[in-house]
Amino acid sequence: MLSRGAWQTNHRRGMASQEPGYKMDGFDLVEIEMFALESSDLDIDCNGSADLMSLLLERMSVEHTRMCGLATHTRTGKRVFPHCWLELPGGFIVDVRLQKWLGDRDDIPHGVFDKCDCSIVYQGDLDPRERMSMEEIHELAGIGKDFDGIQI
Repeated sequence: MLSRGAWQTNHRRGMASQEPGYKMDGFDLVEIEMFALESSDLDIDCNGSADLMSLLLERMSVEHTRMCGLATHTRTGKRVFPHCWLELPGGFIVDVRLQKWLGDRDDIPHGVFDKCDCSIVYQGDLDPRERMSMEEIHELAGIGKDFDGIQI
């Protein structure tokens, strides 16, 4: 298991390179990032990806908060609004859509990352929208009934 300091030292854009089994508050961050990165391939915007991850985290019994607001890149000043993301206990963020708007660059976080150790300032509140169902997300993403989904 990695300590929080070792995780931060090894962390760049996400946690995909981390050792399996890194636990934070009883959940596996690497497993969550694997789901997040897999979902990032779907053709849905931040609201759909945040809702999809929320549904998956709920099935895993992982506490999280759906957020909506403004994401500002501290190095360029570029802003994304409205933007949706998830917050996990311990100050971690789940976000796989910033690169769509800010570019696929090393300093744009993607996946699961420490809110305090990234180039984005998140400002927002609880997402006021009703969370989409899995069926609505499938329809939004153009996924047919044969899609098995992201397996937990």
